[in-house]
Amino acid sequence: MQTAGILVYGYNSEDASVIKSCADRTLGFPGFMTSATEKTNEKISELLKTTADNRFADEATKILMLIGFTDEQIRTFLADFPSRDGRVQRPIFCLLTDENQNWPFAELVDHLQEEHRYWSTKKP
Repeated sequence: MQTAGILVYGYNSEDASVIKSCADRTLGFPGFMTSATEKTNEKISELLKTTADNRFADEATKILMLIGFTDEQIRTFLADFPSRDGRVQRPIFCLLTDENQNWPFAELVDHLQEEHRYWSTKKP
């Protein structure tokens, strides 16, 4: 596995390419991109072992995992994410952790959707 990149889910290939370009600009070098489309039963750690055989498809839920980004790069990427200009739908963002790397991707999606629902109902 390379040291920095993104794991995408729920995007078509054109949108994924736009996101990858944004990530590469943020990182300052070409990072990796892997897709969890049609691989939701695989553990995240296994998904990250290959960037080959990527498939892309629009899904209602969109997930974008940042891997190996510094805190400054995360802030820059979130600020520059292409949804600001209407090109790409904003996803649920997450980071790779020691805990979630061993989860099947479907479990991560369930967890993130639950968190998203919780925080979406909170009053500021």
